[in-house]
Amino acid sequence: MIEEQDLYPLPNEWVWTILGDISSQPQYGWTTKAIESGSLHLLRTTDITSGQIDWKNIPYCQEPPPNKEKYLLNDGDIVISRAGSVGYSSHIKNPPESVFASYLIRFKPLIDGNFLSYFLKSPFYWQSIREKSIGIALANVNASKLIQIHVPLPPLPEQHRIVTKIEELFTQLDAGVASLKKVQVQVKHYRQAVLKAAFEGRLTQEWREQHREGIEPADATTLPPLPKGWDWTTFSSVGDWAGGGTPSTNIDEYWGGQILWISSKDVKVLKIFNTELKITSLGVANSAAKMIPAGSLLFVVRSGILQRTLPVALTMVDATVNQDIKVLIPSKKVNNEFLLWIAVAFGDNIRHTCAKDGTTVQSINVPALRQFLIPLAPRHEQDEIVEKIERRMSIADKIENTIITSLREAETLRQSILKRAFEGKLVPQDPTDEPASVLLERIKAEKAHHAAEEKKSKQIQIKSPKRKVRNAN
Repeated sequence: MIEEQDLYPLPNEWVWTILGDISSQPQYGWTTKAIESGSLHLLRTTDITSGQIDWKNIPYCQEPPPNKEKYLLNDGDIVISRAGSVGYSSHIKNPPESVFASYLIRFKPLIDGNFLSYFLKSPFYWQSIREKSIGIALANVNASKLIQIHVPLPPLPEQHRIVTKIEELFTQLDAGVASLKKVQVQVKHYRQAVLKAAFEGRLTQEWREQHREGIEPADATTLPPLPKGWDWTTFSSVGDWAGGGTPSTNIDEYWGGQILWISSKDVKVLKIFNTELKITSLGVANSAAKMIPAGSLLFVVRSGILQRTLPVALTMVDATVNQDIKVLIPSKKVNNEFLLWIAVAFGDNIRHTCAKDGTTVQSINVPALRQFLIPLAPRHEQDEIVEKIERRMSIADKIENTIITSLREAETLRQSILKRAFEGKLVPQDPTDEPASVLLERIKAEKAHHAAEEKKSKQIQIKSPKRKVRNAN
């Protein structure tokens, strides 16, 4: 836990304080279930973790609080998550009629609310949260811990100047990030366009013209036309199929060997060279696991991730797979990487046309997968297509990696700006500003006065005699 001696030095006229001294009494939210429609919004932890609240998608209270005004969110409130995504906060701006859920704690700032909101995103704050989080299965903090978090407090005019400077710098950063994300989307579209062109024959159109005499056509069918020498076929026609299995987890001799064991979670890359779990030859001999030769195409056919994408990969070494994966062992006459890129290109179509259960794709119908129609080019053109795809994908990879690095650097710069802001190094100090110590004393006096008034009001209510009901007769 951060102690007084661990606090860093502040500029003149700044003081260290705690969250509880510069905000109202913290308040826990309302406990109820969220429903899709209603009249009173219910703001939850999951609604604030992205950094932006989308009120159109905020659910409603199943049971509104009887004393609604007690929990109504107001412009300028700050809510902090106390469990789950611990420490995430949001500065409420002009909310619709809404209350906050029980895993959120509300604070009403008594200083510049934007200043405090930015502090709750700073490195020092997150260090404090990590120190104060407790629990094993679920990290959490409570109000009594949150109010003890140290806050560097500058004079009020400097708070305003800091907020203005942060917003100026963040606006520039946000514009850069938006541009990077736009390029990221364009790279994704470029990848799709490359694959579309590849399997429509447009990527190798010039190559076919140069090799017109040497092209041997693929097997002929009566399906829709493709480029000269191409034809339609199915996955079942280009290789043999195999399944997988899992050795018993209760037999130690089956595990810890040198043979790759691939599960659905491993099929995250297009080419698999290694896995965390490996089995022994004894495990292969005495279980449903079967050896799969290097160069085989793996399809994940049962997984929740099928709702979003079709995981496919080539195993680049001999391996085994679990029962959630089906394996296509390509014919020697077919380029296995050509088949991999076909599976990637047609992934969404495969998921939806071969899905077992209509709307929500959870598993693939394997017989339908085997009979899925694919375009087959002549063998030499397959090699050319793979070379052209991978050259273009390599360029896309480099661009994407540069974007990812730049986005990380932007976030690092964002944190650096916040660090400098709350060390007093972002804007110059003004010696004519009222010291923060005076501001803090005034806040404490106002809080004490408000507490005394509330106590007095409660005492009056207690002492006030009950009215007697006069008999009408």
